[in-house]
Amino acid sequence: MDFQLAYGLPTLKSKIDSLKKYNFNDQEIKQIIIKMPSILSFNVETLNRKLNTLSKLNVKKVIIHNPKLAFIQSEVLTLARYNYLKEINFEFNDKSIRYLFSDNKKFTTKFKITKEELLKKYP
Repeated sequence: MDFQLAYGLPTLKSKIDSLKKYNFNDQEIKQIIIKMPSILSFNVETLNRKLNTLSKLNVKKVIIHNPKLAFIQSEVLTLARYNYLKEINFEFNDKSIRYLFSDNKKFTTKFKITKEELLKKYP
């Protein structure tokens, strides 16, 4: 059986280095990759852009425990939701932070604001 990596080692290293740049340790990086192997398919610029936005929101635990939540949604929508929730004095904790990444219908039902309104008012 012949085993081949889908990405070259320099490419993989650059993506791991991006995660390390945002203070993820080796064990956390391993957890993220195991839970969301597709993160390795992101180009480095996209990965860094997403990590930059997510690091501002202090959602490291979400990234480690459920990276799909954090990385699937666009960072623009995540940031708009964050700005809206801050404006209404929403209390963030380990559980409530997940609203940043909930599906649009659930978010709209809970907070009575649509994705379109969020993106228009909180760019």
